[in-house]
Amino acid sequence: MGLQSRAGTRCHRRRDGDARADLEVAGESQEATQEGGAEVGDPKQVHVVAEITLASTASTDRIIKPAKYAAAGIPHFWRIEMRPFRGQGNDALPVVFTYTLDENGEYQLVHRVSAGMTADLTEPFKLRLDPAALGRI
Repeated sequence: MGLQSRAGTRCHRRRDGDARADLEVAGESQEATQEGGAEVGDPKQVHVVAEITLASTASTDRIIKPAKYAAAGIPHFWRIEMRPFRGQGNDALPVVFTYTLDENGEYQLVHRVSAGMTADLTEPFKLRLDPAALGRI
């Protein structure tokens, strides 16, 4: 498994544009193709995609992109909230939500981790998740 740096994975060909992740982790053998001057990958090779939610992209990052990633069969989706959001409660920012694709092709919440907390993930790879570190980048 390797971290791929490119514009994103093409999930659907649509008139209004493709879903391109802010971050993706794909197999090292992932072959990318050139499209419109940017590299795009095959969603079948992607293990996890992540979106960093901003005020200008909130609806897209929370609703539209996860639906496209799920339809493409990407097994894990992470959403990173860097700014205050509805339902935040007492969680310190940033807050990371991790989801896993279920047998019905829908993402189910696995972790909600806020700054000041850590979570030990086992899928799609072993990782100690510390959202506070994201606030320092």
